[in-house]
Amino acid sequence: MLLVKTPTTAEKLISLTLNNKTMKKLILLLSLIVLLVSCKKSSNEEECQYNNNIASPEPYKLETRGEITFNGSVQSFQFVNENIGYAMCRKNVGSYVELFKTKDGGRSWENLEIGIKQYPVGFAFKNEQIGIITVHDVAGCPPPGCLNKCVYYKTENGGKSWSKIELEQYKGLLYYPQFDNDGNLYAYLSMIDSQASIVKSTDNGTTWSTLFTSPDLGFTIIHFSFNLADNKIYTATKNGDLLVLSNSGTQIKTITMGATSGISDLVVINENNLISVNSNKTIKTNDGGQEWQTIHDKNARIIGFNDENEGLMILQKNYCGSSGAIESNDYIAYTKNGGKDWVLPYQTSVDLVSSFNGSQEIGSKHWYIMVGNKLMNLKSQ
Repeated sequence: MLLVKTPTTAEKLISLTLNNKTMKKLILLLSLIVLLVSCKKSSNEEECQYNNNIASPEPYKLETRGEITFNGSVQSFQFVNENIGYAMCRKNVGSYVELFKTKDGGRSWENLEIGIKQYPVGFAFKNEQIGIITVHDVAGCPPPGCLNKCVYYKTENGGKSWSKIELEQYKGLLYYPQFDNDGNLYAYLSMIDSQASIVKSTDNGTTWSTLFTSPDLGFTIIHFSFNLADNKIYTATKNGDLLVLSNSGTQIKTITMGATSGISDLVVINENNLISVNSNKTIKTNDGGQEWQTIHDKNARIIGFNDENEGLMILQKNYCGSSGAIESNDYIAYTKNGGKDWVLPYQTSVDLVSSFNGSQEIGSKHWYIMVGNKLMNLKSQ
């Protein structure tokens, strides 16, 4: 049985007297606590900088070329020359692939209305006429993985018409198809049995051969899979290292990186100089991967490097907004000493890192970048 003591009249008077005497002190104390918490919060967090214009660092100038306006989002883009380019997009309704084309350097975009009701995975163009789109075809496929065949589409007339190709021997998806300088086509094949391969086509995607297969290969969809550079193939492993292969598929070496959260970007300047974004930091090596040094300790994306010293990146400054928010203040940064120092613009913008959809070098110190659905021109003055 719970006993409740009823206060006497004297106790009530004492309590009231104490409350009256301490009320002002309590209010002052609470006000001080609120002020201290507010100061602490403002020292650790900054307001999100919702700027309509994205600033560029000197000596670069940034301007918006055009925007792809439709109910969906850009997945990747590619220009075959300064004026003619393609953008692979995903519809918001149905998640089907859409393909847009520009003939004026991205100022205007035409929806090619390709009518492929499949989920986009990757695309690549060899020139204005020849290109492929790889998809995830779930029509009529058995559970659990719906990967009973490899499906992609090919055009030889600049995207006006597409032929469907099915590879029964490859039960998986073709990620990140890329043409090399000799016109050979490579792709990363992720298969249903957890195996992964690098495959190659010498006839524009009509037939394929397997160059290299290993259970150690692995990546996530939002992360780097492989790059073609210096007549070699640099491909990620599940444990965050790099395998270096010849263009015929022979393993040359393994580069230890320890990218536990995956490799987001990789730039191979030459066999000795590599720059990578991994584990929420940017690292570089100038000795082929024997030693790495950190040049940025937060999230980032690589726009591109002209050489081992001069380059452009999108760097996260800090998280912004309320505690636990995923937004961040980011900026386009320029370095001319390999990342030791960064030239920053006069303002940041929100979530540039997460809205960055790729870059392509158009000329010397001249880049096209896609931020959201906007194509932007970044060029040295």
